Amino acid sequence: MSDSKNYLEDVRDQYEDYPYPKRDPEDEKHRLFATAADPLDWINYYCYEGRKDYSAGFRVLVAGGGTGDSVIFLAEQLLEYNADIVYLDISTTSMAVARQRAKIRGLTNITWINESILNIPGLDLGMFDYINCTGVLHHLENPYEGLTALRSVLKDDGAMMLMLYATYGRTGIYHIQDIMRLVNRGVTSNPEKVDNCKRILNSLPPTNWMVANKGLYGAEISEFGDIGIYDLFLHTQDRSYTVPELYEFIESADLNILQLFASHEPRGNRLYDPLSYISDSGIRERVRKLPLKEQQTIAELLHGRINKHMFYVTPTIPKRPVLEDLDNIPFLSVAYNEQAYDYFHELVKNSHDTVEIQSREVKNKKIKFPKTRYTVDIFKYLDGKRSSREIFSEIINNHSGGEPPAEMDLLQELHNIFDAFNTQNWMLLRAKSVRPFTTIEDLQKNSINRQAGC
Repeated sequence: MSDSKNYLEDVRDQYEDYPYPKRDPEDEKHRLFATAADPLDWINYYCYEGRKDYSAGFRVLVAGGGTGDSVIFLAEQLLEYNADIVYLDISTTSMAVARQRAKIRGLTNITWINESILNIPGLDLGMFDYINCTGVLHHLENPYEGLTALRSVLKDDGAMMLMLYATYGRTGIYHIQDIMRLVNRGVTSNPEKVDNCKRILNSLPPTNWMVANKGLYGAEISEFGDIGIYDLFLHTQDRSYTVPELYEFIESADLNILQLFASHEPRGNRLYDPLSYISDSGIRERVRKLPLKEQQTIAELLHGRINKHMFYVTPTIPKRPVLEDLDNIPFLSVAYNEQAYDYFHELVKNSHDTVEIQSREVKNKKIKFPKTRYTVDIFKYLDGKRSSREIFSEIINNHSGGEPPAEMDLLQELHNIFDAFNTQNWMLLRAKSVRPFTTIEDLQKNSINRQAGC
């Protein structure tokens, strides 16, 4: 017990000295940082069958909230709902940064708790619909203890978003960590440890794995400085998971992995699909017959540099909304503003045989789908408010010349469009009973108006 106590004190002291990630609260005045897999439209689509009413006392726990990225994004989205958001972190310094960010934005819907997630079962917090725990469990001496602590306060129909380190993409990181344990033996000053690490990083030969993987971590080091260096190379406790280990860990707590995500990968949700790497038809056929877990294992090994696993987990497996339910509404994710519907309509009209759409943030991240006789018609009526049935009805009723299109043909065309967009989570489905989600752009406009007292 004493070793565990000392370990927790070491982790707390690290984040008191180096709150992570590095954030300037003043940035809240001009941008909203949208965290991966935390948009309400994503959660609704993947975890709640597209039918979640967030106004019905929705409760959120951000466990290990750090300097506040997830809690700020979730609280901003849920400000207009009757929702309860609880932030919990072991570091008072990190929590102070997060609280200042919330203060600047005028967010009053967050409860702040300075505690370890290991103590959650004894804190009488109640039960939660959604738990975010990003980059925390892999820093615990016993990750299973942390996972079961979270599970103890998750509703049976609730969901968690977790991020755990992935083994293969962190190969160079662990080499440097091993070096620094030897170099910093006997060193007690954190600034001295960081300085020694900088010297090692400046001494790496071109054969070192960290040099090869610099593209994965160089931006974090340059953007976060000493904070990034300490978190990457000098952490007290740090472990990672392969896909099989990930499943074993999650299933040990009677939970199910719903969806593995990619944040900045061109392949999007096909990152864990081995068929996105393999062109040989014979091998593709063999791999296609394997269980999903084994397919994802192959994909991770083929890629070789996946460094984070981000995923939803649930006690039970909800159904995914489908296009075949024509009362569902296809809509663009909150990353796009309202004008995007008109923009895509014009883009499709001016395209030839193939429609190609490039990501605004990530180079080489794009989608393609064939342009058929009904593609322009679908984009003409796709507005995030009409259901598939209503879109089809508009097309059929306004058709001129010849036989009107069959509903089955329109559904197939919508599938081509939706499947392409959904690979990057740019298009989702929701039930007609669920109101439209506020875009990130409008959320920030609302925040600016609050800050201005409007």
